[in-house]
Amino acid sequence: NKSKLKKYALSSSLMDVSISYNGELFKFNLHKEIKIRESHISADILSQPSVYGFLTMLHKALIKELGHAKVDETKAYATSYLKYKGQKNEETGRSNSEEVAKQKAERSILYLQAQRKVIDLNHDVNRIEGCVRAFEQRKDMLQTLSANRRKEQL
Repeated sequence: NKSKLKKYALSSSLMDVSISYNGELFKFNLHKEIKIRESHISADILSQPSVYGFLTMLHKALIKELGHAKVDETKAYATSYLKYKGQKNEETGRSNSEEVAKQKAERSILYLQAQRKVIDLNHDVNRIEGCVRAFEQRKDMLQTLSANRRKEQL
């Protein structure tokens, strides 16, 4: 009798991770990757650092990409704001007010696209951070199982 959460972990699409970075697509199922098979503990212990290292490096690279995207978002807003601030209001014949320029800039396609990119990258950063944490927990489990095995052999 499986718990509901375990059933979700086995079958939910949330466990299917797909991250694009630098033109490369990384796809894996987190449940399958963190699964521990007692018959493979020695091999898993040896491969754990490489996998953990890859996920950590991907996480850091995505954080950098997110930082660049935030700069682009700020630039997109500023560009749009200046464009609308410099335009004349057809009704008054004067330049747009600061408030009108802000509202138009916030609705500009350039700015909205930049915001969406920041949101998507933030989501990727958080998902990979979750994967890193799962592998940290996996490491702890492997250490415990390995220690228990050694005790049994004594």
